[in-house]
Amino acid sequence: MLERENARFELRQGKMQLLSPVNDKTVAVLFRGEGVWHFSPPTAIEREQLMRFYDTDSLVKSFNTLFLLFNDTTLSELEHKLNFESGGDIEDHAKIIDDIFDYLSDEDVNYFKSAVLKFLLDGSNDPYFYAHLYSDQSEPFIFEINPFEYEMVRFMHRAELAHVYKYPEIICQYPAGEEKPGASNDLIRINEFEIDAKIAGNLDFAGRAQLTLTTLKEKQRWLYFNIYHGMEIDSVILNDSIRVGFFKPEDTSVFWVDCGTYYSRDALIKLTVFYRSDDLLERDTRSWIYLRSPLYWYPRYNLWEPARYRLVFQCPSDFTLVSIGDRIDSLQTGDTLTTVWDSGTPVTHAIFNLGYFDRYPVAREGMPPVVILKTAQGLLFRSRDIETEIAEDIMRSIAFYQRLFGEIPFDHLYVSEIPYGLGMAFPGLLNLSWNTFYQTGIRGYDQIFRAHEVSHQWWGIEVGFNTYHDQWLSEAFAEFSGLAYLQSVSEGEYLYGDVIEELFELVISNRKYILGKGQEAGPIWLGTRTASTRTEGDYSLVIYKKGALVLRMLQLIMSDPATGSDDRFRSMLQAYYQRFRGKRAGTEDFIRVVSEYMDEDMRWFFDQWVYGTDIPQYEYGYRIDEDPEGNYRLILRVRQEGVPAAFRMPVPVEILFENEELPAYRDYILVDSAYVEQTFTLSAAPDELIFNAGHAVLAEWDESDFEEIR
Repeated sequence: MLERENARFELRQGKMQLLSPVNDKTVAVLFRGEGVWHFSPPTAIEREQLMRFYDTDSLVKSFNTLFLLFNDTTLSELEHKLNFESGGDIEDHAKIIDDIFDYLSDEDVNYFKSAVLKFLLDGSNDPYFYAHLYSDQSEPFIFEINPFEYEMVRFMHRAELAHVYKYPEIICQYPAGEEKPGASNDLIRINEFEIDAKIAGNLDFAGRAQLTLTTLKEKQRWLYFNIYHGMEIDSVILNDSIRVGFFKPEDTSVFWVDCGTYYSRDALIKLTVFYRSDDLLERDTRSWIYLRSPLYWYPRYNLWEPARYRLVFQCPSDFTLVSIGDRIDSLQTGDTLTTVWDSGTPVTHAIFNLGYFDRYPVAREGMPPVVILKTAQGLLFRSRDIETEIAEDIMRSIAFYQRLFGEIPFDHLYVSEIPYGLGMAFPGLLNLSWNTFYQTGIRGYDQIFRAHEVSHQWWGIEVGFNTYHDQWLSEAFAEFSGLAYLQSVSEGEYLYGDVIEELFELVISNRKYILGKGQEAGPIWLGTRTASTRTEGDYSLVIYKKGALVLRMLQLIMSDPATGSDDRFRSMLQAYYQRFRGKRAGTEDFIRVVSEYMDEDMRWFFDQWVYGTDIPQYEYGYRIDEDPEGNYRLILRVRQEGVPAAFRMPVPVEILFENEELPAYRDYILVDSAYVEQTFTLSAAPDELIFNAGHAVLAEWDESDFEEIR
């Protein structure tokens, strides 16, 4: 019996063999025989996630092969209970190990799992554990405890890709017993980057990146970083003077640095990396320039850890180059343009955009200057004056968000065209898809897209997020902001309702087919894990779209039903923004701010909509009675299904009158049980009741006969 973090391995009968030691240390064994694996995740959310994939909240799996790779007490525990075999069918074992190693490595690009190499190279005592188990003709299960990752414990299976690929996909992930929720297990923290980049006329790239970093764990000699797979490393200098060893196999995205000596925790190290690539940048026939790896054109460790950046770019002077932060210097020498950029404060990413751009500066009183950069020869038949349409959306959305959230945190904004079908926001820089530089669509989505990226200057950049669980605080907030902007502009008012209805349909009908339905989507709190090979597209659907609708429901709850005023909601957003400016926030932080402004604990709302996945189904009916005095009573009955008994939501109703000159009567009905009834007393003859007015609550609803609803 071997137990690890809610997993139990029973070895009933068979043979276990010690595999060849590494650096005179046994780190792996292979068991062949009869065994059973038990797994039950510790939290309700992870048990529900397991249920989505396997229709059970705990697993019991028989296996005949178990491979263990470890740097903890596994060997001593096994030695106390078992006798190990020597010899065996070496050819058969080699085939098994080769198959298992396909999940840990990629021979084509000389890659091996970084966590394993880390403890092997450093000889550390970090308690790594990896189990790979299967029975003949069944998919493998993988259970890992990785002390170098946030939320150490992971249960994985083989991703449902083409059969030739062997890639582990995370199903469940949670902190180990001694791991504090939200705590970082990073090995290092990069405090500052100083990057000099030279771009030749043929777009060859050469870089020098100086990283000032702090070690966060004991006994570290080997450090690993990520970089664009096509980059070549020329040399690495330690502390400005010592040339140290490194290795980066061709076409891999991980490279290792041998510091030559062991560093203890909290050591300050300076590494200077010289690197180059002849395909990082590519020009096409339309003069677009592609940056193949926007986030990994320089050495990275933790993608979301903020650092201070100082960037120097040299490029041919006929290019325009923009980057993040403030441009603090610019000098043209002959045909070479040198620009210097400073992030000012720590930020999570640095990027640049390069191209042949036409510049369109925009200035308005009380707002930061904006420069629209449109590719000079990018597209034929693009809308005339498209730059004016883009500038109008950018400036109006900035003005709108300054009223809604607070002052924009940057004193300028570059808005540049990129040859990709997406948008990216950075401090003082928006990279917008070529699609939105082609024309402004008639359905409102270009306005939402542009405003979404603008709002990231507030949400995601100025107010960051703690972990992948909290990424909705960036993306859902930005999507909600884009929708709010569309609603605010005159030409968007009639489009807004249609867009909301389309979002409802997308979220509610996700993987519902004519004959049955597919796998249920996960909760917002799962963040990037909502997407898998079975649930492709769910990250955008759940985090962006559903997340925006959840914020819209929160706006509803915090609004005055009679007047429609959302002043309390706006005040809450402004307080949240001011409280976390220049910081990172978590979901629990946001819940506390909302609760403060609602004067009640709002956890019930977030339990339902962020941590949960239930969507209510309402069946409603109403009857109109008139008394002798000419007063009217509208009796509304609602039956709620498809959600737990304690699920509750105030659902807006709108009552229209026979006298069309009278304003509509607006109120809520609190649906907090399987059946509710509410009476509305009216002074005029009602004509019609609109249930869930404005598609306010994410739900399905249908009208039925009043007497049938009990």
